[in-house]
Amino acid sequence: MPFARTTTGKEVVHFSALPKNEPHSPFCASEICLHPKAFGRACGKQLPIIYKINQHHQIMDASEISLILEIAEESMDGALDHLQHELLRIRTGKASGDLISNVLVPYYGTPTPISQIANISTADARTILIQPWERNMLSPIEKGIFEAALGITPQNDGQVIRLTIPPLTEERRREMAKKARQCGEDSKVGVRAARQKAMDEIKKSVKAGLSEDIGKKKEEEIQALTKRYNEKVEKTVEIKEKDIMTV
Repeated sequence: MPFARTTTGKEVVHFSALPKNEPHSPFCASEICLHPKAFGRACGKQLPIIYKINQHHQIMDASEISLILEIAEESMDGALDHLQHELLRIRTGKASGDLISNVLVPYYGTPTPISQIANISTADARTILIQPWERNMLSPIEKGIFEAALGITPQNDGQVIRLTIPPLTEERRREMAKKARQCGEDSKVGVRAARQKAMDEIKKSVKAGLSEDIGKKKEEEIQALTKRYNEKVEKTVEIKEKDIMTV
């Protein structure tokens, strides 16, 4: 029984080994092969899984197809993480350490989040306190907050930095809610980009020999994944908008 060995050491059975009266014979025996596990079913009721071998005897592995979905999900997850990070920077009119925890300041030459060099707490509903672990970091932190353009003026008393959160007017709340929605739309762009890239890879795989049925199934899985992440984006923005508009 003729075999071809791939570069990964896997053996595949050429179609030329199948009976000539089988419905698979129209395929080119020099290009289409069966994985050994599928060969046993080749003459039975179940159709075998078909792989295409190129001139270098490289087989298309099912795990490589699954990897396309994994990469797409990682990219979509990254878009959602970025959205959550950006929404933390949008003021709600309430004191929250999240507002400044990721503001970067130079710490011995390295840009470092404030949360890693100071204790951040809330004194009341309108006041954030920043207590650096090293007093010489007061000025860099103060400067970093100014440069972050948060619309809040830090007050440095030589011991701690106080941030007083001004109340938002109704108009300002609507502006912040609009900004949150825009962040959501930007995140959806990232999700769609990940979807498109995955779809393109699946189409290339089909052209390279992947079964069209498997390709269609994977495209459906990508579409379901896209829908799930778009819903997560919408839910995240909805929660932020509610927080912004609540006085």
